[in-house]
Amino acid sequence: GLLGTDTKFEGTIRFAGTLRVDGTVVGNISAEPGNGSVLIINQQATVTGDIVSDSVLISGRVEGNVHASEERTVASPSAARHAMRRSRPPPPYAGSTSTL
Repeated sequence: GLLGTDTKFEGTIRFAGTLRVDGTVVGNISAEPGNGSVLIINQQATVTGDIVSDSVLISGRVEGNVHASEERTVASPSAARHAMRRSRPPPPYAGSTSTL
């Protein structure tokens, strides 16, 4: 799906598959986890709300929490003000430790 450049949406968006946002969203955007969902926030887009998707690619402005279970890419970190959350634990530590 596509939310065009001149589009302003207020409310909750639930999607499946891939959604590209070029416009403005004031509200939460979510997809059912584990279905391969991809959310793309393009450079001219603004999202004010929380995001839940398997993969999230951000090059626009996001103000809210981002929960991505598979992949998170922030192409423009200066424009993104959000908290990134993982749904699975980080990989185990592979280094070594010693005590003094």
